[in-house]
Amino acid sequence: MAWRVLARSLNGSASAKGVAEKVSPMVVDLSPPPLRAAAAAQEEGPRSWVFMGPPGVGKGTYATRVAEALGWAHISTGDILRTRAESGDPVGRELAGIQASGKLVPDEMVLELVDGKLRSLRSDAGYILDGFPRTEVQANGLMALSRPPEAVLVMRMQEDKLKEKLAGRRVCRQCHKSHNVADITMGEVHMPPMLPAKGTCCAQPGSLYTRRDDTPRCVEQRLQTYKDEEDALLRSNMMRMVRSYRFHVWGGVRECLPGLLHLCDPATGTMDADHAGIPGLSGGV
Repeated sequence: MAWRVLARSLNGSASAKGVAEKVSPMVVDLSPPPLRAAAAAQEEGPRSWVFMGPPGVGKGTYATRVAEALGWAHISTGDILRTRAESGDPVGRELAGIQASGKLVPDEMVLELVDGKLRSLRSDAGYILDGFPRTEVQANGLMALSRPPEAVLVMRMQEDKLKEKLAGRRVCRQCHKSHNVADITMGEVHMPPMLPAKGTCCAQPGSLYTRRDDTPRCVEQRLQTYKDEEDALLRSNMMRMVRSYRFHVWGGVRECLPGLLHLCDPATGTMDADHAGIPGLSGGV
């Protein structure tokens, strides 16, 4: 299975057992009882996910890697909006105008663009929505689209470590890929910098920059905004209609990715007692 291959390369063993021995929280399914019962009778786990969490927690990093390992689509609304705004078509020009004015893109427009992306996928293709929805209106609207998600992952990290990560984030001017120069220690776990690979556009002198909203004052505001948004999302109809889990990012990609892959890989079966001991997973949003 994909997660075993990755666990071998990341941890030097054929499973995530070595990682599980470091942190073994109990896994609790937060889903409504009817969904839990229905899922127990299914041979496969969910193939369509929403990854949500505060700025800097690693939604894009983990969504990209999980989607690549499992052959799923990684859907970033930021990428969708950027690509469409640059397209030059009528919708793109309207979108570019909204963004240039500093206004928020209307929920209806975002939902329409996301639905177009979902419709473009094969009917059996898995996907991960990265950082969307962000509002209760978007969450409820998402469940009415052509291929609504089956599961939600709520990501968590210590707030002081989040602030360190955000302060160290750098973005490539050319490809918009994110990197991080922060060198973070969480107990016995080390989160080394995530630097550009040599020979890429990101590694060119002057290619990386700090986002304006990654300054300390902006970070504080963004984290508070996210807390308010998340409170509304957790009350949305979406959370009553899908399976939901909390994932605590307790280390770097090397430590956390195998457990997250184990959760998302349909070949491992349903997500109940079989996942006890997966590092980073816990109940109670």
